[in-house]
Amino acid sequence: MTVIVREARLLPDLDGVGIAGGSTDAFVRASIGFTSKESAVVQDSNDPIWPASSDAVPQGYGFAMDFGVRDSGEAIQIELFDKDSGFEFGDDLIATMAAVVPGCSPFRSSDCAEKSFLPIDP
Repeated sequence: MTVIVREARLLPDLDGVGIAGGSTDAFVRASIGFTSKESAVVQDSNDPIWPASSDAVPQGYGFAMDFGVRDSGEAIQIELFDKDSGFEFGDDLIATMAAVVPGCSPFRSSDCAEKSFLPIDP
């Protein structure tokens, strides 16, 4: 199971006040079972696009998080954050969403993959 984070749009500016102000520094945390992984941080963008984390990422962009073999129907939790440091007292949760590991069968498709755009709720 691989989660690929490609882009986010129209993120709120949660760093817009004071000396530490600026645009969002977005990152994504994906969790399946007891395993959590985080994407790279895209600095200073309210419309971040994650660069390719490896040559294996299709279409040349997106941060891949490999979770190994997972059971279909297992819960996936995805959280989008604004990375904060120093004066800002911790990362700000922007949005979250839940999904499940898709069913996989060699009889269903040749590459055994499900591709989808998953909107998240603020």
